[in-house]
Amino acid sequence: MKMTIEQRIDQTLHQESQTIRYLLASACLKRFIPTIPEDSHTEFFRSVLRNQIYAWDDHLYADPVSCCRIVGESFIPHSPSIFCSFHISSYRMGLKYLGTRGFPITLVASDDVLRAQRETIQKVFTAASGGRPLGLIDANSSQSLLSMIHALRSGQSLFVYIDGNTGADGMSNTNTNLFELPLLDSSLLVRKGVSVLSYLAKTPIIPLLTSRQGDNNFKITFFDPIMPREGVTRDSYIKASLHSLYHILEQQLLVAPDSWEAWLYIHKFVRPPHEDENINEPINGYHKDKYTFNGERYRFYQRDNDNDRYIFDTKMLQAYPVELELWDMLHTKNICAETIPQDLLKELIKHRVIL
Repeated sequence: MKMTIEQRIDQTLHQESQTIRYLLASACLKRFIPTIPEDSHTEFFRSVLRNQIYAWDDHLYADPVSCCRIVGESFIPHSPSIFCSFHISSYRMGLKYLGTRGFPITLVASDDVLRAQRETIQKVFTAASGGRPLGLIDANSSQSLLSMIHALRSGQSLFVYIDGNTGADGMSNTNTNLFELPLLDSSLLVRKGVSVLSYLAKTPIIPLLTSRQGDNNFKITFFDPIMPREGVTRDSYIKASLHSLYHILEQQLLVAPDSWEAWLYIHKFVRPPHEDENINEPINGYHKDKYTFNGERYRFYQRDNDNDRYIFDTKMLQAYPVELELWDMLHTKNICAETIPQDLLKELIKHRVIL
C-alpha cells in the first residue's frame, strides 16, 4: 500500500529524530532563529520535510501553466540570463515553468543531485518544454565556470539554486570563493560564483522565488534583474548582488521559515565560532568537587545500529565519541571531579562539557 505524505514524514522523523542531521538542523535553527523554542524544533523539522516531499511531487505532477500565478513576468528577458532561485517551497516549479516558455536553459546542479536525479529532471523538463532538452552542468566540476560562460555565449540561459551548491572547491572556511553574509540572527558562507559569472559575462541575474499557495496552486515571483553597471568594480558588484539575492531569501524566511529546504544541510554553510580560550585551568586538579553536564550546549547522541556514543556540541556543530564509562558519568546529576582523570577533566572543563 502506498504511504500518505504524513506517513512518509512520520517514517523519516522516526529514522532521523536522533541523527546527526537532525541535531545539526536543530542547532542551526537555534542559531539563526533563536525565538523558535527548542521543544518546537521537531514539528518545525516535520514541516520542512513536508515541504521537501511536496516540492518533489509538485515537480513531477503539477502543471506549470494552469497551476501557477506569475508575478513580475516583465522581468523575464529574451536574451541569455542567469535565473537564480532558492530551495524555497515548491522550488522546482520555476525551472519547469521556464521550460514552457521555450527558453533554451541549462541547469547548474551539484554532482550528487545529477547522479541521483538526472533522468527524472530531464524527463520532466522535456515534457514541459514540448521536447526541448535541458542542458546540465556539474557545479562541482573544476570546469563549471568555463562551461557556464560557454552556455551563455551559445545562447543558453542558466538556472542556478544559489543557496545549495558547494561548488568545485567545496565549502572550506579558508576558501577564497566564499563571502560571509548576515542572515537573520547569524551569518552564512555563500558562494561568489553566480555574481562573478554575471560580472564577467555582463549577464543579468534574474532572481525568482516559488511559493505554494495551497493544493496545486503556486506563485512564481520574478524580481528586478541584477546587472553589473558601467564603472562598478568586481568586488563591489559581488557584494551588492549577493546582498540583494539573500535579502530576498531573508524576507521569505521571516514569513515562512519552514519553507526552506536548506535547513537540512545549512550546517555546510556556517562558520563555527572560535572556541573560548579564556577558561582558567583547574586549580589543584579541579575547580570544585561536583559538576553538572552542560545540557544547554551539548546533546547526547547514540546511533541505533551500533553501540557508538557521542556528545554533540550545538555551538561548534561537532560530535565527539565518548566511552561508556564517561557516558554514564555525564548522565549523573552530580559529576564527581575526583573520579575523572586529570587530563580528561581539563578537556571537559575547557570545552564547557561540564559546568
